[in-house]
Amino acid sequence: MGLTQRLYLFSLACFGLMITVFYIIFWSWITLSTAMSQVDYTQRVGEAVDQLQLNIFKEHVSSLKDWPDTWMADQQNFTRIISSAPALTPQQQTLHNSIVSQNGSLIILFKQIKKIAPEDKSGKIAAHLNARLLTQIELIREDCLQLASSTELTLRNTIRELFYLLVAVFSITVCGLTWGIINVSKVFNSSIKDLEYGIANISQGNYKQITLSQQSTEFNKFAAEFNAMSKKLAETTVSRDSLQKLVQDRTEALVTISNTDQLTNVANRRALYERGQEEFLRAQRHQFQLTLLMIDCDYFKNINDTYGHLAGDQALQHLCRVFEKVIRDVDFLARYGGEEFVIILPHCDEAGGVESAKRLQAALSRHPFVMNTLTVDITVSIGIVVNSPTYESFDVLLNDADEALFAAKNNGRNRFEIARKPLVQGENVVNFNKKPR
Repeated sequence: MGLTQRLYLFSLACFGLMITVFYIIFWSWITLSTAMSQVDYTQRVGEAVDQLQLNIFKEHVSSLKDWPDTWMADQQNFTRIISSAPALTPQQQTLHNSIVSQNGSLIILFKQIKKIAPEDKSGKIAAHLNARLLTQIELIREDCLQLASSTELTLRNTIRELFYLLVAVFSITVCGLTWGIINVSKVFNSSIKDLEYGIANISQGNYKQITLSQQSTEFNKFAAEFNAMSKKLAETTVSRDSLQKLVQDRTEALVTISNTDQLTNVANRRALYERGQEEFLRAQRHQFQLTLLMIDCDYFKNINDTYGHLAGDQALQHLCRVFEKVIRDVDFLARYGGEEFVIILPHCDEAGGVESAKRLQAALSRHPFVMNTLTVDITVSIGIVVNSPTYESFDVLLNDADEALFAAKNNGRNRFEIARKPLVQGENVVNFNKKPR
Protein backbone atom coordinates (compact mmCIF):
# COMPACT_ATOMS: atom_id res chain seq x y z
CA MET A 1 0.00 0.00 0.00
CA GLY A 2 1.32 3.40 -0.96
CA LEU A 3 1.97 6.27 1.40
CA THR A 4 -0.68 8.34 -0.41
CA GLN A 5 -3.25 5.56 0.10
CA ARG A 6 -2.28 5.32 3.75
CA LEU A 7 -2.74 9.06 4.19
CA TYR A 8 -6.04 8.90 2.30
CA LEU A 9 -7.35 6.09 4.52
CA PHE A 10 -6.04 7.90 7.59
CA SER A 11 -7.86 11.09 6.58
CA LEU A 12 -11.01 9.10 5.79
CA ALA A 13 -10.82 7.39 9.18
CA CYS A 14 -10.37 10.77 10.88
CA PHE A 15 -13.39 12.14 9.02
CA GLY A 16 -15.43 9.08 10.02
CA LEU A 17 -14.38 9.46 13.64
CA MET A 18 -15.30 13.14 13.53
CA ILE A 19 -18.77 12.34 12.12
CA THR A 20 -19.21 9.64 14.77
CA VAL A 21 -18.18 12.02 17.54
CA PHE A 22 -20.59 14.70 16.27
CA TYR A 23 -23.42 12.16 16.05
CA ILE A 24 -22.73 10.85 19.55
CA ILE A 25 -22.63 14.42 20.89
CA PHE A 26 -25.92 15.22 19.15
CA TRP A 27 -27.52 11.99 20.36
CA SER A 28 -26.21 12.63 23.86
CA TRP A 29 -27.66 16.12 23.77
CA ILE A 30 -31.06 14.78 22.70
CA THR A 31 -31.00 12.05 25.35
CA LEU A 32 -29.88 14.46 28.05
CA SER A 33 -32.50 17.01 27.00
CA THR A 34 -35.21 14.33 27.19
CA ALA A 35 -34.08 13.30 30.67
CA MET A 36 -33.99 16.94 31.81
CA SER A 37 -37.46 17.57 30.33
CA GLN A 38 -38.73 14.58 32.30
CA VAL A 39 -37.26 16.04 35.49
CA ASP A 40 -38.76 19.45 34.66
CA TYR A 41 -42.14 17.83 33.99
CA THR A 42 -42.19 16.05 37.34
CA GLN A 43 -41.21 19.30 39.09
CA ARG A 44 -44.11 21.16 37.47
CA VAL A 45 -46.54 18.35 38.31
CA GLY A 46 -45.37 18.31 41.90
CA GLU A 47 -45.69 22.11 42.19
CA ALA A 48 -49.24 22.00 40.76
CA VAL A 49 -50.28 19.25 43.21
CA ASP A 50 -48.80 21.20 46.11
CA GLN A 51 -50.75 24.28 45.02
CA LEU A 52 -54.05 22.33 44.99
CA GLN A 53 -53.32 20.95 48.43
CA LEU A 54 -52.34 24.39 49.67
CA ASN A 55 -55.64 25.92 48.49
CA ILE A 56 -57.65 23.48 50.56
CA PHE A 57 -55.69 24.23 53.76
CA LYS A 58 -55.45 27.96 53.16
CA GLU A 59 -59.11 28.74 52.43
CA HIS A 60 -60.64 26.68 55.31
CA VAL A 61 -63.78 25.87 53.32
CA SER A 62 -66.72 25.52 55.71
CA SER A 63 -69.45 24.85 53.20
CA LEU A 64 -69.65 23.69 49.66
CA LYS A 65 -71.05 26.99 48.47
CA ASP A 66 -68.02 28.81 49.81
CA TRP A 67 -65.65 26.85 47.61
CA PRO A 68 -62.96 29.33 46.22
CA ASP A 69 -62.66 30.13 42.50
CA THR A 70 -58.84 29.72 42.60
CA TRP A 71 -59.32 25.98 42.97
CA MET A 72 -60.82 25.81 39.49
CA ALA A 73 -57.89 27.71 37.96
CA ASP A 74 -55.27 25.55 39.72
CA GLN A 75 -57.07 22.35 38.84
CA GLN A 76 -57.27 23.33 35.17
CA ASN A 77 -53.52 24.23 35.24
CA PHE A 78 -52.75 20.80 36.70
CA THR A 79 -54.82 19.10 33.99
CA ARG A 80 -53.03 21.10 31.28
CA ILE A 81 -49.60 20.11 32.71
CA ILE A 82 -50.23 16.36 32.80
CA SER A 83 -51.79 16.46 29.33
CA SER A 84 -48.48 17.75 27.82
CA ALA A 85 -46.10 15.12 29.24
CA PRO A 86 -42.78 14.50 27.39
CA ALA A 87 -41.53 11.08 26.28
CA LEU A 88 -41.36 8.83 29.31
CA THR A 89 -39.91 5.46 30.17
CA PRO A 90 -42.38 2.57 30.62
CA GLN A 91 -42.16 2.86 34.41
CA GLN A 92 -42.63 6.62 34.27
CA GLN A 93 -45.52 6.21 31.82
CA THR A 94 -47.27 3.86 34.28
CA LEU A 95 -46.98 6.47 37.05
CA HIS A 96 -48.13 9.18 34.65
CA ASN A 97 -51.19 7.14 33.68
CA SER A 98 -52.01 6.71 37.37
CA ILE A 99 -51.75 10.48 37.91
CA VAL A 100 -54.03 11.14 34.91
CA SER A 101 -56.56 8.57 36.17
CA GLN A 102 -56.58 10.03 39.67
CA ASN A 103 -56.91 13.53 38.24
CA GLY A 104 -60.04 12.31 36.41
CA SER A 105 -61.41 11.03 39.71
CA LEU A 106 -60.55 14.39 41.26
CA ILE A 107 -62.49 16.23 38.54
CA ILE A 108 -65.52 13.91 39.01
CA LEU A 109 -65.39 14.43 42.77
CA PHE A 110 -65.24 18.21 42.34
CA LYS A 111 -68.30 18.16 40.01
CA GLN A 112 -70.26 16.18 42.58
CA ILE A 113 -69.33 18.73 45.21
CA LYS A 114 -70.58 21.60 43.03
CA LYS A 115 -73.80 19.69 42.29
CA ILE A 116 -74.83 19.01 45.89
CA ALA A 117 -73.58 22.36 47.25
CA PRO A 118 -77.09 24.03 47.48
CA GLU A 119 -78.57 21.13 49.44
CA ASP A 120 -75.87 20.93 52.16
CA LYS A 121 -77.14 22.89 55.14
CA SER A 122 -75.23 21.27 57.97
CA GLY A 123 -71.77 21.23 56.39
CA LYS A 124 -71.21 17.56 57.12
CA ILE A 125 -71.19 16.67 53.48
CA ALA A 126 -68.65 19.47 52.81
CA ALA A 127 -66.33 18.14 55.47
CA HIS A 128 -66.61 14.59 54.11
CA LEU A 129 -65.97 15.64 50.53
CA ASN A 130 -63.15 17.92 51.61
CA ALA A 131 -61.46 14.93 53.32
CA ARG A 132 -61.91 12.86 50.14
CA LEU A 133 -60.33 15.66 48.08
CA LEU A 134 -57.31 15.74 50.39
CA THR A 135 -56.99 11.95 50.20
CA GLN A 136 -57.18 12.01 46.39
CA ILE A 137 -54.63 14.80 46.16
CA GLU A 138 -52.32 12.92 48.55
CA LEU A 139 -52.50 9.88 46.30
CA ILE A 140 -51.62 12.03 43.30
CA ARG A 141 -48.76 13.59 45.27
CA GLU A 142 -47.32 10.17 46.12
CA ASP A 143 -47.37 9.20 42.43
CA CYS A 144 -45.67 12.51 41.60
CA LEU A 145 -42.92 11.83 44.14
CA GLN A 146 -42.31 8.37 42.63
CA LEU A 147 -42.30 9.89 39.16
CA ALA A 148 -39.80 12.53 40.27
CA SER A 149 -37.55 9.88 41.82
CA SER A 150 -37.72 7.83 38.62
CA THR A 151 -36.87 10.80 36.38
CA GLU A 152 -33.95 11.83 38.61
CA LEU A 153 -32.60 8.27 38.53
CA THR A 154 -33.00 8.20 34.76
CA LEU A 155 -31.11 11.51 34.51
CA ARG A 156 -28.21 10.22 36.63
CA ASN A 157 -28.03 6.98 34.64
CA THR A 158 -28.13 8.91 31.39
CA ILE A 159 -25.32 11.23 32.49
CA ARG A 160 -23.21 8.25 33.63
CA GLU A 161 -23.81 6.30 30.41
CA LEU A 162 -23.04 9.34 28.29
CA PHE A 163 -19.83 9.92 30.25
CA TYR A 164 -18.69 6.33 29.71
CA LEU A 165 -19.65 6.53 26.05
CA LEU A 166 -17.75 9.76 25.50
CA VAL A 167 -14.70 8.38 27.33
CA ALA A 168 -14.79 5.24 25.17
CA VAL A 169 -15.21 7.25 21.95
CA PHE A 170 -12.42 9.63 22.99
CA SER A 171 -10.12 6.71 23.83
CA ILE A 172 -10.85 4.96 20.53
CA THR A 173 -10.32 8.21 18.65
CA VAL A 174 -6.99 8.91 20.37
CA CYS A 175 -5.81 5.30 19.86
CA GLY A 176 -6.85 5.35 16.21
CA LEU A 177 -5.16 8.67 15.52
CA THR A 178 -2.03 7.56 17.39
CA TRP A 179 -1.89 4.27 15.48
CA GLY A 180 -2.32 6.07 12.16
CA ILE A 181 0.37 8.63 12.93
CA ILE A 182 2.80 5.94 14.14
CA ASN A 183 2.12 3.77 11.08
CA VAL A 184 2.68 6.59 8.60
CA SER A 185 5.73 7.87 10.51
CA LYS A 186 7.20 4.36 10.65
CA VAL A 187 6.90 3.95 6.89
CA PHE A 188 8.34 7.41 6.25
CA ASN A 189 11.24 7.19 8.73
CA SER A 190 12.29 3.63 7.89
CA SER A 191 12.21 4.35 4.15
CA ILE A 192 14.30 7.50 4.62
CA LYS A 193 16.85 5.54 6.71
CA ASP A 194 17.08 2.81 4.04
CA LEU A 195 17.72 5.42 1.35
CA GLU A 196 20.33 7.18 3.53
CA TYR A 197 22.07 3.83 4.07
CA GLY A 198 22.23 3.27 0.32
CA ILE A 199 23.58 6.78 -0.28
CA ALA A 200 26.26 6.26 2.39
CA ASN A 201 27.33 3.01 0.68
CA ILE A 202 27.63 4.76 -2.68
CA SER A 203 29.73 7.54 -1.15
CA GLN A 204 32.13 4.81 0.06
CA GLY A 205 32.27 3.16 -3.36
CA ASN A 206 30.03 0.25 -2.34
CA TYR A 207 27.24 -0.03 -4.90
CA LYS A 208 24.79 -2.23 -3.00
CA GLN A 209 21.12 -2.68 -3.83
CA ILE A 210 18.71 -1.56 -1.10
CA THR A 211 15.50 -3.24 0.05
CA LEU A 212 12.93 -1.17 1.93
CA SER A 213 11.93 -2.60 5.31
CA GLN A 214 8.52 -0.89 4.99
CA GLN A 215 6.86 -1.21 1.60
CA SER A 216 5.06 1.76 0.04
CA THR A 217 4.31 2.64 -3.57
CA GLU A 218 6.06 6.02 -3.52
CA PHE A 219 9.22 4.91 -1.71
CA ASN A 220 9.33 1.67 -3.72
CA LYS A 221 9.58 3.84 -6.82
CA PHE A 222 12.44 5.82 -5.25
CA ALA A 223 14.18 2.56 -4.26
CA ALA A 224 13.83 1.16 -7.79
CA GLU A 225 15.32 4.33 -9.30
CA PHE A 226 18.12 4.26 -6.71
CA ASN A 227 18.94 0.60 -7.40
CA ALA A 228 19.00 1.26 -11.15
CA MET A 229 21.39 4.16 -10.61
CA SER A 230 23.58 2.07 -8.27
CA LYS A 231 23.72 -0.76 -10.81
CA LYS A 232 24.69 1.62 -13.58
CA LEU A 233 27.42 3.16 -11.42
CA ALA A 234 28.71 -0.28 -10.50
CA GLU A 235 28.92 -1.18 -14.20
CA THR A 236 30.59 2.02 -15.36
CA THR A 237 32.70 3.07 -12.36
CA VAL A 238 35.80 1.44 -10.90
CA SER A 239 35.70 1.36 -7.13
CA ARG A 240 38.41 3.08 -5.13
CA ASP A 241 39.97 -0.18 -3.96
CA SER A 242 39.91 -1.64 -7.46
CA LEU A 243 41.45 1.51 -8.87
CA GLN A 244 44.15 1.51 -6.21
CA LYS A 245 44.93 -2.15 -6.88
CA LEU A 246 44.99 -1.50 -10.61
CA VAL A 247 47.41 1.41 -10.17
CA GLN A 248 49.57 -0.71 -7.85
CA ASP A 249 49.62 -3.63 -10.28
CA ARG A 250 50.47 -1.35 -13.20
CA THR A 251 53.19 0.36 -11.16
CA GLU A 252 54.71 -2.97 -10.17
CA ALA A 253 54.55 -4.10 -13.79
CA LEU A 254 56.31 -0.93 -14.94
CA VAL A 255 58.97 -1.31 -12.26
CA THR A 256 59.50 -4.93 -13.29
CA ILE A 257 59.78 -3.95 -16.95
CA SER A 258 62.19 -1.11 -16.19
CA ASN A 259 64.39 -3.43 -14.06
CA THR A 260 64.31 -6.49 -16.31
CA ASP A 261 66.49 -7.33 -19.30
CA GLN A 262 64.11 -8.05 -22.17
CA LEU A 263 66.29 -10.73 -23.79
CA THR A 264 67.28 -12.91 -20.83
CA ASN A 265 64.44 -11.97 -18.45
CA VAL A 266 66.91 -11.38 -15.60
CA ALA A 267 67.67 -8.09 -13.84
CA ASN A 268 69.23 -5.38 -16.00
CA ARG A 269 72.10 -3.01 -15.25
CA ARG A 270 69.83 -0.42 -13.60
CA ALA A 271 68.43 -3.01 -11.17
CA LEU A 272 71.97 -4.30 -10.57
CA TYR A 273 73.18 -0.92 -9.33
CA GLU A 274 70.10 -0.42 -7.10
CA ARG A 275 70.36 -3.86 -5.51
CA GLY A 276 74.18 -3.74 -5.36
CA GLN A 277 74.21 -0.39 -3.55
CA GLU A 278 71.57 -1.68 -1.12
CA GLU A 279 73.51 -4.90 -0.37
CA PHE A 280 76.82 -3.03 -0.12
CA LEU A 281 75.47 -0.56 2.48
CA ARG A 282 73.84 -3.38 4.43
CA ALA A 283 77.11 -5.35 4.49
CA GLN A 284 79.07 -2.30 5.62
CA ARG A 285 76.50 -1.46 8.33
CA HIS A 286 76.19 -4.99 9.76
CA GLN A 287 79.81 -5.96 8.99
CA PHE A 288 79.17 -9.14 7.02
CA GLN A 289 80.95 -10.20 3.85
CA LEU A 290 79.64 -9.63 0.38
CA THR A 291 81.01 -11.32 -2.74
CA LEU A 292 80.56 -10.38 -6.41
CA LEU A 293 81.02 -12.63 -9.44
CA MET A 294 81.65 -10.89 -12.75
CA ILE A 295 81.02 -13.46 -15.55
CA ASP A 296 81.82 -13.27 -19.24
CA CYS A 297 80.93 -15.80 -21.96
CA ASP A 298 84.13 -17.01 -23.65
CA TYR A 299 84.37 -16.53 -27.41
CA PHE A 300 80.82 -15.24 -27.66
CA LYS A 301 81.69 -13.30 -30.81
CA ASN A 302 82.53 -16.58 -32.52
CA ILE A 303 79.02 -17.91 -31.75
CA ASN A 304 77.44 -14.84 -33.34
CA ASP A 305 79.73 -14.94 -36.34
CA THR A 306 79.38 -18.70 -36.88
CA TYR A 307 75.74 -19.44 -36.02
CA GLY A 308 74.14 -16.00 -36.20
CA HIS A 309 72.83 -13.49 -33.70
CA LEU A 310 69.70 -15.53 -33.00
CA ALA A 311 71.89 -18.37 -31.77
CA GLY A 312 73.86 -15.86 -29.72
CA ASP A 313 70.67 -14.58 -28.07
CA GLN A 314 69.57 -18.12 -27.27
CA ALA A 315 73.00 -18.89 -25.88
CA LEU A 316 72.71 -15.96 -23.46
CA GLN A 317 69.28 -17.18 -22.39
CA HIS A 318 70.73 -20.66 -21.85
CA LEU A 319 73.45 -19.20 -19.62
CA CYS A 320 70.89 -17.42 -17.46
CA ARG A 321 68.74 -20.55 -17.02
CA VAL A 322 71.81 -22.54 -15.90
CA PHE A 323 72.92 -19.75 -13.52
CA GLU A 324 69.44 -19.53 -11.94
CA LYS A 325 69.48 -23.25 -11.16
CA VAL A 326 72.88 -23.04 -9.43
CA ILE A 327 72.70 -19.86 -7.35
CA ARG A 328 70.86 -19.50 -4.02
CA ASP A 329 67.47 -17.80 -3.56
CA VAL A 330 69.15 -14.88 -1.79
CA ASP A 331 71.67 -14.36 -4.63
CA PHE A 332 71.00 -11.76 -7.30
CA LEU A 333 71.69 -12.34 -11.02
CA ALA A 334 71.84 -9.41 -13.47
CA ARG A 335 72.95 -8.81 -17.03
CA TYR A 336 75.77 -6.25 -16.92
CA GLY A 337 75.97 -5.73 -20.64
CA GLY A 338 76.48 -7.77 -23.82
CA GLU A 339 77.64 -11.23 -22.74
CA GLU A 340 78.68 -10.11 -19.23
CA PHE A 341 76.71 -10.98 -16.09
CA VAL A 342 77.07 -10.15 -12.41
CA ILE A 343 75.96 -12.29 -9.45
CA ILE A 344 75.71 -10.70 -5.98
CA LEU A 345 76.31 -13.20 -3.16
CA PRO A 346 75.18 -11.76 0.23
CA HIS A 347 76.69 -13.31 3.40
CA CYS A 348 79.34 -15.06 1.32
CA ASP A 349 83.13 -15.03 1.87
CA GLU A 350 85.95 -15.73 -0.59
CA ALA A 351 85.70 -19.53 -0.23
CA GLY A 352 81.98 -19.34 -0.90
CA GLY A 353 82.59 -17.22 -3.97
CA VAL A 354 85.14 -19.70 -5.30
CA GLU A 355 82.74 -22.58 -4.66
CA SER A 356 79.94 -20.76 -6.48
CA ALA A 357 82.23 -20.06 -9.47
CA LYS A 358 83.20 -23.72 -9.68
CA ARG A 359 79.55 -24.83 -9.54
CA LEU A 360 78.64 -22.45 -12.37
CA GLN A 361 81.43 -23.70 -14.63
CA ALA A 362 80.66 -27.32 -13.78
CA ALA A 363 76.98 -26.84 -14.53
CA LEU A 364 77.79 -25.35 -17.94
CA SER A 365 80.04 -28.29 -18.77
CA ARG A 366 77.18 -30.66 -17.93
CA HIS A 367 74.61 -28.64 -19.87
CA PRO A 368 75.94 -27.52 -23.24
CA PHE A 369 73.97 -25.16 -25.40
CA VAL A 370 71.69 -27.05 -27.81
CA MET A 371 69.85 -25.43 -30.72
CA ASN A 372 67.98 -27.77 -33.05
CA THR A 373 70.63 -30.39 -33.96
CA LEU A 374 73.48 -28.08 -32.99
CA THR A 375 75.35 -28.59 -29.70
CA VAL A 376 77.88 -25.98 -28.53
CA ASP A 377 80.02 -26.20 -25.39
CA ILE A 378 80.03 -22.82 -23.66
CA THR A 379 82.58 -21.76 -21.06
CA VAL A 380 82.76 -18.64 -18.92
CA SER A 381 85.50 -16.61 -17.26
CA ILE A 382 84.75 -15.32 -13.78
CA GLY A 383 86.17 -12.46 -11.72
CA ILE A 384 85.66 -12.72 -7.94
CA VAL A 385 85.83 -9.88 -5.43
CA VAL A 386 85.01 -9.81 -1.71
CA ASN A 387 84.19 -6.54 0.03
CA SER A 388 86.30 -5.10 2.87
CA PRO A 389 86.07 -1.94 5.02
CA THR A 390 88.43 -0.21 2.61
CA TYR A 391 85.88 -0.18 -0.20
CA GLU A 392 84.15 3.16 -0.51
CA SER A 393 81.26 2.18 -2.79
CA PHE A 394 79.66 -0.57 -4.79
CA ASP A 395 81.10 0.93 -7.99
CA VAL A 396 84.66 0.35 -6.73
CA LEU A 397 83.77 -3.20 -5.76
CA LEU A 398 82.28 -3.80 -9.18
CA ASN A 399 85.34 -2.31 -10.88
CA ASP A 400 87.67 -4.73 -9.01
CA ALA A 401 85.46 -7.65 -10.08
CA ASP A 402 85.79 -6.46 -13.66
CA GLU A 403 89.60 -6.32 -13.26
CA ALA A 404 89.63 -9.87 -11.92
CA LEU A 405 87.48 -11.00 -14.87
CA PHE A 406 89.92 -9.34 -17.24
CA ALA A 407 92.77 -11.30 -15.61
CA ALA A 408 90.84 -14.58 -15.95
CA LYS A 409 90.36 -14.00 -19.66
CA ASN A 410 94.01 -13.04 -20.15
CA ASN A 411 95.13 -16.14 -18.25
CA GLY A 412 93.46 -18.59 -20.61
CA ARG A 413 89.66 -18.25 -20.12
CA ASN A 414 87.31 -20.86 -18.63
CA ARG A 415 88.73 -20.01 -15.21
CA PHE A 416 88.27 -17.56 -12.36
CA GLU A 417 90.51 -15.00 -10.73
CA ILE A 418 90.20 -13.37 -7.33
CA ALA A 419 90.73 -9.67 -6.68
CA ARG A 420 92.60 -9.57 -3.38
CA LYS A 421 91.59 -7.07 -0.70
CA PRO A 422 93.86 -4.01 -0.58
CA LEU A 423 95.83 -3.76 2.65
CA VAL A 424 95.67 0.02 2.72
CA GLN A 425 92.90 2.18 1.38
CA GLY A 426 93.81 3.19 -2.15
CA GLU A 427 96.27 0.28 -2.66
CA ASN A 428 95.24 -2.18 -5.35
CA VAL A 429 96.85 -5.58 -5.09
CA VAL A 430 95.47 -6.81 -8.40
CA ASN A 431 97.61 -5.26 -11.13
CA PHE A 432 96.89 -6.95 -14.40
CA ASN A 433 98.51 -6.11 -17.65
CA LYS A 434 95.42 -5.19 -19.56
CA LYS A 435 95.10 -6.53 -23.07
CA PRO A 436 92.22 -6.21 -25.43
CA ARG A 437 89.54 -8.80 -24.74
